[in-house]
Amino acid sequence: MPDWTEFAQRHIDASKAELDDWVKLTARLFSSADGQRWLAHVRQDKFGRTLSPAIPEAELRHLEGQRQMIRDIDALVAKGLDALKKASE
Repeated sequence: MPDWTEFAQRHIDASKAELDDWVKLTARLFSSADGQRWLAHVRQDKFGRTLSPAIPEAELRHLEGQRQMIRDIDALVAKGLDALKKASE
């Protein structure tokens, strides 16, 4: 009979390792000069906009989704840089 606990733990460990790889990849990509330039442009484009009070709800929700994606990238970059720093110590 299979040991489901062991199977589940292997899956969790593999998922953590894969997530760690993605976090480090994001940090390397967006911490480069080109990545920082791209992020600055996108931040200005999405966060620098002044919206009309008459903006349709769907457009507002779309913009907020884009802004959240930028926040997610920023968080992954910070987490990835920390992980890369710890790995090099």
